[in-house]
Amino acid sequence: MFPTTDGHVVAVAAAVGRFAWERRDQAEKLSIEPVVRNGIAYVNGKTLPR
Repeated sequence: MFPTTDGHVVAVAAAVGRFAWERRDQAEKLSIEPVVRNGIAYVNGKTLPR
């Protein structure tokens, strides 16, 4: 999972090297700091919807 410069978050399925999902407009004028813990993705302290 990695942030883009325009406020989106993109995830790649590492096992197969393919695009997994994208969440658009997760940040506005802020840096995005994604974290995954126990299989749950958090962006700037918020849980991403499944």
